[in-house]
Amino acid sequence: MVMQAPESTKHADLTGMRDVLEIADRVAGGRSSVLVLGETGAGKEWLARRIHERSDRPGPFVAVNCAAIPDGLAESELFGHVRGAFTGALKNRRGHFEVADQGTLFLDEVADLTKSTQVRLLRALQERVIQPVGSERSVPVDVRVIAATNRSLADAVDNGDFRKDLYYRIAVVTLDVPPLRERPGDIRDLVGLWVERLASELGRPTPTVDSSAWAALLGYTWPGNIRELVNVLERASLLDVDGVISEDDLPMTVSGVNGAVHEPVVPRGEQVPYDVARSAALSRFEIRYLSDLLVFVNGRVGEAARVSGMSPRSLYNKMRQHGLRKEDFRA
Repeated sequence: MVMQAPESTKHADLTGMRDVLEIADRVAGGRSSVLVLGETGAGKEWLARRIHERSDRPGPFVAVNCAAIPDGLAESELFGHVRGAFTGALKNRRGHFEVADQGTLFLDEVADLTKSTQVRLLRALQERVIQPVGSERSVPVDVRVIAATNRSLADAVDNGDFRKDLYYRIAVVTLDVPPLRERPGDIRDLVGLWVERLASELGRPTPTVDSSAWAALLGYTWPGNIRELVNVLERASLLDVDGVISEDDLPMTVSGVNGAVHEPVVPRGEQVPYDVARSAALSRFEIRYLSDLLVFVNGRVGEAARVSGMSPRSLYNKMRQHGLRKEDFRA
């Protein structure tokens, strides 16, 4: 039998980041569990922090990477242990659930938890109590859990790798964070935010981004999502010597300088329908074509419309769709 999404999550089957944020803000004030799906580096933890910060929970935000917990220590990490519970347990230790009491516990890569840990996690969510390893006492906790994964939990349930009852418990609301290549309009805001932040960390004035760099940044497909974008901007900020980030300050995989080839629109090994791949390829072509054209005409939209054979209104609509602004292409 094929696993179906919980009824309550179908209304949160979202495609645009603006819709994701709207739903996230609406559920922030509750205590129900949330499941965040998305590719690596797409911003799942950032979204979880936003939900916590907009809630009224007085406790801390505690982030745990389940995939990074050593084998056999997951239950101790999550629920704590008492002295002598196992070799090396020299003193009592609180687990992440106790640390996050009255706050939010973010379980990243939750699909990597073992079956035995899944059982204990389910009990903690159902009964709101935990039992430290080696202890006979139960500890009440008030914790909101936000789980995340870059895998399909529904498929993991079908394959027998993830408990169905736990899936329904953590997926009361499901938010699907779209990859950066599907939200080019966000690139401009992210670049502005991180260029300013990185300049502050380096103790330098905030640099400007010239038209050649904008064309490259907006035309790239970002297979590594926001994490890759931040790394590229950090590199550019370190290399910048004149207060202007140009295409020369970007890695060749992004700028395409010296014949370098951009990453494919559809990441290698990812299976997507033809229509989705075609739409992604068309979007990338439009961004690159319009960016190069606007650089050539120095940001003059009327001239760009004449050269392209498009009406000014159609050209403006395309620019708005892809987050392009004429001001960024003026010398």
